[in-house]
Amino acid sequence: MPLIYKGMFSLRNGNTCPCILLCLITPLVSAGVCEDAFSEFGFSMRVTATLKVMSIRSTEELTLITPEELLRNHNFGKTSLTEIQEALAKKGLSLYDSASDPSQLESLSLSAKLRRTLKDRGIHTVEKLTSQEPYTLLQLHGVGRNSLAEVNEALSAKGLSLSASDPSKVESLSLSTKLYKILKKMDIHTIEELISITPEELLQLPNLKQHMLNEVQRALSAKGLSLSEYPTGKVVIQDRILEATLRSSVHSLDLPFRIDNSFIFANINTLKELVSKTPEELSKVLSSTSDLSTVQDTLSRMGLSLRSNDQ
Repeated sequence: MPLIYKGMFSLRNGNTCPCILLCLITPLVSAGVCEDAFSEFGFSMRVTATLKVMSIRSTEELTLITPEELLRNHNFGKTSLTEIQEALAKKGLSLYDSASDPSQLESLSLSAKLRRTLKDRGIHTVEKLTSQEPYTLLQLHGVGRNSLAEVNEALSAKGLSLSASDPSKVESLSLSTKLYKILKKMDIHTIEELISITPEELLQLPNLKQHMLNEVQRALSAKGLSLSEYPTGKVVIQDRILEATLRSSVHSLDLPFRIDNSFIFANINTLKELVSKTPEELSKVLSSTSDLSTVQDTLSRMGLSLRSNDQ
């Protein structure tokens, strides 16, 4: 440290500049805090640097870190992990073992990939996991039927289970995620609503294919139920489809960027809000008449139109 001061005294005609002195010393003191805290362990420079990056400044903080958290750091491998574990063991200490904590996901026999997927979605504890319904988990990106089976098996081994689905809702039928989304988009949320529809009417729903109809029928049959034999009426199904379409975002129309921006500034978010405008009202929002024509043509292809002046 004296050598550092000696070099500094030559600044500004031999006078020390306090601000420069502070800027030069602060990083050195900061680094020294981490090094001094772990000097008794004799960690390598790589390990010390990693702990500094993780803002781990004391032995107490270090023992609250799991091996998995350390290994997620760049350039920190099993060799560095072993170094820390052996050094701590000599002092009768260890890293935090989350697997021994029954409240943590690590206490369950889940694959590392699935555990990471759940944590990335905010599910860090067993309690949070058991509060989820099977359908809710299947909505998560990266969680499919196999992952759900793995979760159920791991929880069952501990005498636990996921939250039970409401038996009156379509979620209790254990349908595929894509099929759930189609039904919900059509405002079909309960089994009662579903069984009021005939197979023919169900096939009218957008993107619902024959194999999905078969899936619905099998799921209902397992509960001793079936789809209706009596049509609710073509108009009812068309109304459902229209309602679902109008709830869609205007940005799903794949219109030019400048038109999308105009919708944002005018606070037009859904197709329902868009078709409630007259051509004259919309022309005040858009940049040109050609943009208005583009919107009208796009709506026309969907069987929709802007509101006329006499409506």
